[in-house]
Order: sequence, then C-alpha cells, then structure tokens
Amino acid sequence: MIKLIEDLNGLVSTATDDVVSCIGAYASAYEKILEAFAEERFLILPHPVVKTYMERKVADYDRWLYGMRRLQKRFLEGESLKGE
Repeated sequence: MIKLIEDLNGLVSTATDDVVSCIGAYASAYEKILEAFAEERFLILPHPVVKTYMERKVADYDRWLYGMRRLQKRFLEGESLKGE
C-alpha cells in the first residue's frame, strides 16, 4: 500500500510538472501574439528561425524543393535528420 501511494505521488508530481510546462508554453505563445498585435504585424511565427526558412523558400523555390526531397529521402531511409 505504501508503495502504491509513493507511485501515485510520483505520478501526480510528474503530471503537475507537465501541466506547468504546458501553461508556460501557452503563456509564451500568448505573449508573442499580443506583441504582434501591438506592432500590427500580420505574420506571427513560432520561432525567429522560421522567418529565415520562409525567406529561403520564397527566394529559391526549386532549391527548397530539392532540399525537402533530400530530407524526405533521408527520413525514409532511417538516417539522422540532423545536419551532420
């Protein structure tokens, strides 16, 4: 019985940590949305690096497609997707 209570306490603690983490992520997204509204920006990105990805895609669409095909091939072959 004591073991069960300890296990339940561990689960509650882990679940609480997960909820707090999720709330933090939502709060961060909410802050970014409010900033964008205040600056009257239309495009709200999840991370600054996404802007670079979008700029590269628009600048040379054929090159971007080639890169996506290479990435898909590596994924399908079970290779690492990191740029190693």
